[in-house]
Amino acid sequence: MHKVNAEFVKYAFASKGSLNEYLIATSKIELWESEKILFGKYFKREEKIIDIGCGTGRVTYGLHALGYNELTGLDISEEMLQEAIKINSIRKTNIEFMLGDVTKLEAKNNSYDGAVFAYNGLMQIPWLKNRVKAFKEINRILKVGGNFIFTTHDMDNVHENVQRYWREEIELWRKGKQNPRLAEFGDLIYKSYDREMYMHVPKREEIVNCLSETGFEIIEDIYRPDVFEESEEVKYFSDDCRFWIVRKVIDVAL
Repeated sequence: MHKVNAEFVKYAFASKGSLNEYLIATSKIELWESEKILFGKYFKREEKIIDIGCGTGRVTYGLHALGYNELTGLDISEEMLQEAIKINSIRKTNIEFMLGDVTKLEAKNNSYDGAVFAYNGLMQIPWLKNRVKAFKEINRILKVGGNFIFTTHDMDNVHENVQRYWREEIELWRKGKQNPRLAEFGDLIYKSYDREMYMHVPKREEIVNCLSETGFEIIEDIYRPDVFEESEEVKYFSDDCRFWIVRKVIDVAL
C-alpha cells in the first residue's frame, strides 16, 4: 500500500467536490475577517505578493479587492487554476495565475515582498522534508524583510476530544499499527465530499524548528478566534486554525 504523496494531493484537489467547495468559498466567502486584519497589518498595498496554493482564487481575489495590485496566484492543481482563470476572464484583473509546485518554484530569487499560503495548504504537503523544501523555496523568492503568512492546525489544541484523538494515535504509532498510508505521526487522511484528503497536524514546536532552519523569524502566531470571531458561514467552510506571521531574516542554502 502506497503512502500519501504529491500525486494523491493533486488528485484530491481535481475532484468535483473540491472544485465546487473552493468555488463557493471564492464567490461567497472571500477573505475571512481575520485574514483582512492580518493582511492589512503586515502587507503594504504596493507590495508584490504571491498567493501560494491559491486554488480558485479566494485569497488572491480578496487581496485584489482590498487594493493589492501586484499579485500572483500559484497552485499545483491545473483544475483549480483553470477555474481561477475563468473567474479572471469575468473580473478582468491584472492577477497572474501560474501552475507550480512550491517545493520547486520557478520564480527568481528575492522577487516578492510578501507571501501567503492560506488555510493550511502548507500542511497538505506530505513529508516533513518536503515541507522544509517549501519553506526554503518561499525564503528564496522573498526579499529579506518580506513577510509570510500561513496557517496550520495544531496538535496542542486544548479541546479534550482533540487531545484524546492524538493520545490514541500515538499509541498506534508506538505499536506499529497506524494507517500504513500515513507518512508521519501527525498525518490524517479523511473523507470530504467525494474524495479523500490529506492533512498534517503539527505540534507548535515542529513549525518553530522548521522556521528556524529556513531563515524565518516569528513575528506573531495566534489562533484565529483571538484575531476575530468569524461568521458561521466561514466556520462551516473552515475549522479554527493557528495563524503564523513570519519574516525572512536571512537567505538560506537550498
